[in-house]
Amino acid sequence: AVNGVATFTNLVLNGSGSATLSFSYPATASVTSQSITITPAPASQVVLTTQPTAVESGVRFSPVIVAEVRDANGQCVTTATNAVTVTVASGIGTLNGATTVQAVNGIATFTDLTVAGWGSNQLAFSAVGLSQAVSNAFPVTQVVRNAAVTLQPSGSESGVALAVQPVIELRDSAGLRVVSASQPVTASVASGTAVLSGTVTVSA
Repeated sequence: AVNGVATFTNLVLNGSGSATLSFSYPATASVTSQSITITPAPASQVVLTTQPTAVESGVRFSPVIVAEVRDANGQCVTTATNAVTVTVASGIGTLNGATTVQAVNGIATFTDLTVAGWGSNQLAFSAVGLSQAVSNAFPVTQVVRNAAVTLQPSGSESGVALAVQPVIELRDSAGLRVVSASQPVTASVASGTAVLSGTVTVSA
């Protein structure tokens, strides 16, 4: 204080809504200001508050990815309703699910997002007129979840090799071929009374 007067010259409030300030001095009671209305600063950037983590191809991210619309001070703009769009920034993954989410109270939550592929990937989150956010790199792994007959067997005379031999593809939850798969695949008779012979187990 100078001559009993303390003048503040650079106080800044970050946030929104209303606030009061309290002023105190040693050995005296504090005094409180009148209510101050804080006007939100304009949205300027998208920021990830929950990053994507390691995920299986074709399976939803857990925890779900969350992005916030923030002002230049890093405060969430709770009035923001911007559409936030996610794309692949690096890697060979393909996104499925809702890739554009409308922010609610400044928060965009991607609840059903999946990525089909493998290897290291990064995602970019953007909204019109705002600086985008790029995620940390995360691994996508393939796990065999099902199989498909990509070449159907046909043309069989009893005791003679099939004219068209079957081809089986091992696939992940996204329906992609698992290129690293080497599991044995065994053929058997599913219906009918025929007896199957030949090499009935083949490695993928």
